[in-house]
Amino acid sequence: MEHLGINVNVKNVPELDAGYIPLHKFNAAFLESAEKPLGIAVERAGGEVAVMRTFIHGTPEFEAADRYYADRMVKSMLWLYGGWKVYISGDRDIYERIRAAYTPEGSRAFDADFMAGVYESRDWYLVRTDELDVPDRAAEENLMQAAWKRFYRTVAVEARYNPELRRQFMPKRLWKNIIEMHERIPEALRLDMGDEMYTVTVRSSAERDAFIRYVQEKA
Repeated sequence: MEHLGINVNVKNVPELDAGYIPLHKFNAAFLESAEKPLGIAVERAGGEVAVMRTFIHGTPEFEAADRYYADRMVKSMLWLYGGWKVYISGDRDIYERIRAAYTPEGSRAFDADFMAGVYESRDWYLVRTDELDVPDRAAEENLMQAAWKRFYRTVAVEARYNPELRRQFMPKRLWKNIIEMHERIPEALRLDMGDEMYTVTVRSSAERDAFIRYVQEKA
């Protein structure tokens, strides 16, 4: 099945909607030949930022497919993570199309208005940038991830580990998005927090220093 110049392999076609194409199927087929980098970031309260580094084609032949893909990714990120500011890097045409869609008269006017309402006293912004300058993960996020991993390890029953059942509930392709499935990073901090000792993994020296400052401020 072809959609916007992209050949999509759809095994089971719904009888009542023969033109239906699952978005994940389209995305997989689209990305097979996309090579031009595109960055999308969504910022929400507290400076938290969700980032997607992906690709488009950037050619006249696949212009419609590029716009469709970028539109769906921006909308998906907004509703998955929530946010009041969106950053786009890598392609001016995509930026202009998204900007037009999220105006009061655009096709995504509801999305922009809704997200602006969720984050009270904030307008909704779209920013074009040459490169996504993503801040280091906040110290609070490090602490929450460490706490969640500790809880996960504590309640896990090793004798009942069943990877096949896990794959049925959560496809393996999505495991990279699950905190408890992330590989441990070699650099770690051991922090004395009263009666207990915590081990917190960090990704960089800057992140380590930020976390130490956070702990000292809270002490």
